[in-house]
Amino acid sequence: MKARLLSISTDGESSTSKWPSMHLPETEVLLLNLREREHAIAEFVEKMDKLKVLVITSEDFRYSASLHNFQVLSRVSNLKRIRLERISISSIFKNSIQVKSLRKLSLIKCYYGFSSAKLSHAFPNLEEIYIEYATITLHSSRATEAVLSKTVLCGLCDLISLKKVTLTGVRGLLLSAFLDEIENLVNYCQT
Repeated sequence: MKARLLSISTDGESSTSKWPSMHLPETEVLLLNLREREHAIAEFVEKMDKLKVLVITSEDFRYSASLHNFQVLSRVSNLKRIRLERISISSIFKNSIQVKSLRKLSLIKCYYGFSSAKLSHAFPNLEEIYIEYATITLHSSRATEAVLSKTVLCGLCDLISLKKVTLTGVRGLLLSAFLDEIENLVNYCQT
């Protein structure tokens, strides 16, 4: 196919762990609308040489979806932007990933579970991060939320290319942890 923009919606019945083989050399924007709770990024994505933007949205409003095979994106050399909506971030960092070309990461209504991975390792050239309505955990103690809040920001201050951080609808311990860490940013400028 020679589509520059491709949108794929799953039906909620079939497993996305077995995507069909597709050849999409011209695709620059890929939109994945997924209806299952468990998803695997298709192997064909790594052959999308011109892919610049990836948008993955979970259509299930009750749960954050888990993504598997995220390391495929490490082999996509032109990927500049990723937007995730209602995705479990901890599932992404289960395997060591590194997307060097990524410049902007948007996380909307994502769930942040415990992960020891650093954003600075996964996305070393990230310039902009946007977090909207972050959910740290549904039922946890205040101490657990404090640890998870620090984990979400793990490596954020090590991102030497970071120029812009936007937090929308973020409250509580995540916001508190961010304010504690923000002065450690290399390019921090208080206004």
